[in-house]
Amino acid sequence: MKFWILAISSCFLPLSMYAQGWEKLGKTDAFTGNSYVQYSLPGNFLTPPHNGSLNAPSIVLECAPGEKKYIGKWYSAGQFIKGYVSVGAILNNAPNGVAVLYRRDDGKAQSAYWAASTDGKGLFPSGIQLNNILYGHDLVHKVSTTLPVKKLVLMADEYLGVGIVMQFDLTGIDDIASGCGLAIYEKK
Repeated sequence: MKFWILAISSCFLPLSMYAQGWEKLGKTDAFTGNSYVQYSLPGNFLTPPHNGSLNAPSIVLECAPGEKKYIGKWYSAGQFIKGYVSVGAILNNAPNGVAVLYRRDDGKAQSAYWAASTDGKGLFPSGIQLNNILYGHDLVHKVSTTLPVKKLVLMADEYLGVGIVMQFDLTGIDDIASGCGLAIYEKK
């Protein structure tokens, strides 16, 4: 049996408790001292960048654990802090953000503008945009109402280059979305 140490709770948790493919790390904000959890999911480049520094892209979600009230009888099992896609290559950034195309589970391609990281090598979708790519709707996800997306294909243009195409297997996203406040539960 394998064990993994979660830094913020100082306890041993079995590796099987984590969603397939996702890595979970306990972190502490250096300025505030607040603890949070960072989930990261490596993906694959279907079309890699020409001038990239990473072997694989990754989706990173940072969340504060603990029950939070949402609205009325609804609550979440955590709070979303931020999420981003690390590409490792400078992206073509316009005044309204980085143009991205994405496809969920081999469905129709959709377009959006996501914020760029300060070094230009990452994409920052908002929480609602994350709900759209994870569950296919622009609202906070209500647990047990729709199935999560299993595969995400994402494209963004490299600066002075062509489209970087990335694929992510989102298996196990339900547990992570719940812990990040991207999904809400109804109190009975």
